[in-house]
Amino acid sequence: MFARTSKVEKAFRRFPRIPLFARLADEYLRKGRPLRAQALCEEGCERFPRYPTGFFVLGRCYEARRMWQQARSATDRGLQLDPGNLSGLRRLAGIHRRLGEGQRALECLQRASALDPLSARLERELASLAAEVSPGPEAGPAPAPPPAEVPVPTRAPAPSVSRFGAPGDAELTALLRQIDRPAAAGGEPAGGGIDERGPVPTVTLARLYAGQGFPERALEIYRRVLSADPGNQEARRDAEALTAT
Repeated sequence: MFARTSKVEKAFRRFPRIPLFARLADEYLRKGRPLRAQALCEEGCERFPRYPTGFFVLGRCYEARRMWQQARSATDRGLQLDPGNLSGLRRLAGIHRRLGEGQRALECLQRASALDPLSARLERELASLAAEVSPGPEAGPAPAPPPAEVPVPTRAPAPSVSRFGAPGDAELTALLRQIDRPAAAGGEPAGGGIDERGPVPTVTLARLYAGQGFPERALEIYRRVLSADPGNQEARRDAEALTAT
């Protein structure tokens, strides 16, 4: 775990325009450092206000510190950006239960169950919670929750992630796993080249390889980017800087 965290920290420092803060904060949480994780996420969510994973991890930071109101707000913001996130819906249901908002928790689980109707686990959780809530015939509608305390950026947001060709969470995970595999195996992939089955070469992919200590592979990616797009000045500058080191 230590080696993995070090790689993420290195990539986070080198590529500030990629929202790696959530992945790093997750590692801090796993290491029992919720305050550091919270500070990192709060800053990251200011810079990337439309990155749902950042708000989900921020909610977990607040949960770790038993700050339930803030956890509800952060998780709710994440779901506004990514309404179909099953994990986020289940976490928000748990937060509502902590706050004594049983009906709201039930609504979250119902939404999650509608997205994944074959989940036996969700079915059990939903049945258990429904039995707990069981509003009587005289009960009125559940009170509306207070407005979500959505963090408002106090600085200019970072440039759009998509503008720089940065991948989504799934691709970032895949890229970091690709980087981890050669290190675990003790070197380059078979044949010494880039795995042609990997993702489309991008400047972001090259930067990740460079940040993880694979300059030759980064240069190969830059060459492939420039072969397809000779006018890509960003790739050209990065490649020249990497060659000069």
